[in-house]
Amino acid sequence: MKEEITAPHPDGQRLLFLRRHYIKFLLIFFLLFGFYLRAYHIDYPSVGYHNMKENNYLSITTNYYKKGLSIHREVFFYGSEDPPYHEEYPQLPIIPYVGYFLWNVFGVSFWIMRLQIILFSLGTVVLAFFLTKRLTQEPNLSLLTAGVMTILPINVFYGRNIQPESPALFFMMLFFLLFLRWKESPSFRKSFFAGLTLAVIGLYKVSFLVPCVAVLAIFPYRQLFEDIKTKNFMPYIGYLSFLVLPVFILLVALSNVHASLLKGTAHRIRFLEFLDPAYWRTNYPFFENFWIGNYTSFLGLIFVLGVMVLFIKKST
Repeated sequence: MKEEITAPHPDGQRLLFLRRHYIKFLLIFFLLFGFYLRAYHIDYPSVGYHNMKENNYLSITTNYYKKGLSIHREVFFYGSEDPPYHEEYPQLPIIPYVGYFLWNVFGVSFWIMRLQIILFSLGTVVLAFFLTKRLTQEPNLSLLTAGVMTILPINVFYGRNIQPESPALFFMMLFFLLFLRWKESPSFRKSFFAGLTLAVIGLYKVSFLVPCVAVLAIFPYRQLFEDIKTKNFMPYIGYLSFLVLPVFILLVALSNVHASLLKGTAHRIRFLEFLDPAYWRTNYPFFENFWIGNYTSFLGLIFVLGVMVLFIKKST
C-alpha cells in the first residue's frame, strides 16, 4: 500500500524561508532605519557650532562650482585673497569634488551633499557585519554589531554631516576586510586594492590611518621572510599603491604658495608624549569624563572584561 505524500504546510515553508534569509532581511531593515535616522533635516541649512565643518566643505564646493576645480581646498569665503586657501594639513577635497559634479547634475542643494555622506555611513553598517563575521564566524554577533553601528549616536551624527569622518571610517573598515582576505591568500591583486584603500583613507583624513597600524600585530612576518628567501615579492608589491598618498602630499606641498602646509599642526604631533607621566596627570580627568559620559561605567567595565577574555581565548 502506497503512502500518501502530503504537501509541506505553508507556515512551515514560511518559517524555513525566514530562517534561510533572516540575515538579509535584518540587514535591509538596518539600512532603511539607518537612512531614516540620518535623513532627518537632510535639506536643512548648515547652522550652529557643530556645523562649522559643513560650512567649510560647502564653501569649497561653492568655490569649485563657480570657479572650477583645484588640487587645493580653495574656500569661497576667502575669495578676496589670492589664492583663497590656508592649508595646514594635506587633504584631498574629495567631498567637494563629488559635490561639484552632483551640483552640476542635480543643482545646488544641501540634500545631495549630505546624501553622499549618508551612503558612506550606511556602508559602515554593512562592513561591520562582514568584518565581524570574518573575525568571529558568528552571524548573530555580526548582526548585533551591524545593529549597533546603525543606531550608534556618533555614527548617526557624523553619518549625515558634510565632513570626511564617515567616508574615512568606511574605507578604514574596508581596508581591514581587504587585509584579512589578503592575509588568508596573499596575491598582488589583493595587496594592490588594500594599499590603494589605505591611501584613500589618508586622502580623506590622515588621522584615520592611525588605527590601521593595528594590522602590524597580525602581519604574516614568518611568511614574509620565507617569501624574501625565495624572491616571491608579488603578493607584497601591490601595497606600493599606497604611494598615491605621499605623492599627493608632495604635490600639495610644492604647489602651496603660502608655505602653510603643516605649519600650524606639525608642532602639535608628539608620538611619544603618552609615555610621560605628566601627560596622564593632565589628561586623565578628560579621558575619564569622556569614557563615562559616552559609555557609562557599566558598559565600560563590560568592555574591559571583554578585552581580557580576548587575551585569554586564543581562538579569537
